Amino acid sequence: MNTIATTETIQTQQSMPPQVVTLNAQQREAVTVDQDKHRQVLVLAGAGSGKTRVLTERIAHLIEDCKVHPSEIVAITFTRLAAKEMKERLEARLGKNAYGLSVSTMHGLAFRLLRQFGDLLGLRTDRFTVYSSLEEDMLLKDVAEEMGGYDSASKRWKVKRKDIAEAFAHYREHFQEPPADEPAANIVRGFYQRCRENNAVTHDGLMIGLRQLMPRIAQYLHWRYLLVDECQDLDGQQWMIVNDVMEHCGSALFAVGDIDQSIYEWRGAIPGYLVSQAEKFHILRLEQNYRNGRTIVDAANNLIDHNANRLPKTMVPARQEEGEIGLAEKTQGQGALFENVLHINLEACIVSQARDVKSGSLAVLCRTHDLLEGTSNELDTFGIKNIHVGSASKLQNSPEFMRIHAVLKLMINPFDNFSFMVIREYCDVSRETYAQIRINAAKLGLSHFQVWKQSVGFSPFAGLELVDDALNVAQDWFLPSSPVEMNFLESIVEQHDITTVSGLLEYLAFQDAQDDLSIDDETVPLMTVHAAKGLEWDNVVLIGFDDGVFPSKRNANIEEERRLAYVALTRAANSITIVHDQQKPSRFIAEMGA
Repeated sequence: MNTIATTETIQTQQSMPPQVVTLNAQQREAVTVDQDKHRQVLVLAGAGSGKTRVLTERIAHLIEDCKVHPSEIVAITFTRLAAKEMKERLEARLGKNAYGLSVSTMHGLAFRLLRQFGDLLGLRTDRFTVYSSLEEDMLLKDVAEEMGGYDSASKRWKVKRKDIAEAFAHYREHFQEPPADEPAANIVRGFYQRCRENNAVTHDGLMIGLRQLMPRIAQYLHWRYLLVDECQDLDGQQWMIVNDVMEHCGSALFAVGDIDQSIYEWRGAIPGYLVSQAEKFHILRLEQNYRNGRTIVDAANNLIDHNANRLPKTMVPARQEEGEIGLAEKTQGQGALFENVLHINLEACIVSQARDVKSGSLAVLCRTHDLLEGTSNELDTFGIKNIHVGSASKLQNSPEFMRIHAVLKLMINPFDNFSFMVIREYCDVSRETYAQIRINAAKLGLSHFQVWKQSVGFSPFAGLELVDDALNVAQDWFLPSSPVEMNFLESIVEQHDITTVSGLLEYLAFQDAQDDLSIDDETVPLMTVHAAKGLEWDNVVLIGFDDGVFPSKRNANIEEERRLAYVALTRAANSITIVHDQQKPSRFIAEMGA
């Protein structure tokens, strides 16, 4: 099975012996809950409580004991890595009975359904492309400039961004363009018109498209059971999709999450939804913590008890080991950030002479990327192999990468006028020539790329499907100025066994920071706490635990900052060393009783 195909159903035909799985009482209650009686179940799953096991066994119970066909079950995860892990567990657990199960992220599910049914919305389904947030912003500015709402020379908006955000929100909620008298109505209308012309969608557009499709295709889906992991991190649009699936497909909902680990409010997640809608759910709890030592569990409980906006839940340590929380003062400035920590934790985890790190034994976490970059450089001086997870996003926002990405998109979607605009200078198309191309395209009903192809009389990068051929063409055009970007793409293709241009574009469209974790066993990952969500290590070093940094002075939502610290604590199975400034330690240290 393609390792990146998180948007597809499981297609294994292996026959494997059944596994013997031991569940505690709370887990067993969740796995066997009667959803004819309780149509909406919420499982509050504490850190390390075995929620993935419960989800896997819940699906196995439906198939083996309740005789539900796998195609009647759809499971939604928060990240592609989580979807991959769940697929692997289900294949190992169910063997050939896993055939036909649908496991994906919400965006992956939308992508697959738009590929199947997007023609109902006017999409050319086999060729549409997905814009990144940076590309979306660039397209929006281009549209706004044409309409007098943005000045690229001064980089100033003439329309309030608040008005634009409200106009987009109106479209998301009502599937209608905002009223004409709204200040940003023309810009938002023009933006979506461009997307339609370009046969492209944004990430938000995928969600909108899925909601528009659901009433029209529900009869073909036959989804009786919807399972949602990390439900505390759903935003308003995603909760609407969940409710749409229940309404139009008649699905029973089995949602698993932990309000105490909701850390994405800043990008739209609404943990308060679970609190305000609690009466609609049959609530179960998983409170046995099998991951963390007792000291870490106690500290995490002490910390999160300071939050008011939550559904009560107390982790109970299942392990006998105490675990260890160490405090290390940073006294010599950022340049010596790790100097005091090496002897406390790193040297205990990295064999002094061989610098040998066992897979999964150590991670370095932080609140922001800025501090991690300096830490990576410092670890290099100690000869400790490391990777700054998530740093690839900076590379993917470079002009060089965007040009290569645009070429790949044009290979499968020649209607993408935005992608042609990105590379027009590399095609020796002047502003004057480009203006004429746009005029001719409008007259002929063709895309800008198609008109340009006609004018030059050849097609250097159109219609290629094999990714090796595509990258060879891209190399011919861009390698002198983009060797790092080309090497990055080639490594993705090799690592994930991608064979087609479409497969590579799908991978890039839904790339997550955790995708960088496919590394060798001797490498120490350096990650933000946000990126580390859902992962665990034997030992963790948490740096920058200073007031003003963690909690961040930029975030007035102290409860979200406290939840983020709770997540950081519970990534460590055996020990966590907290590095803080001597003069301004985080207030959370006192709250956790450390």
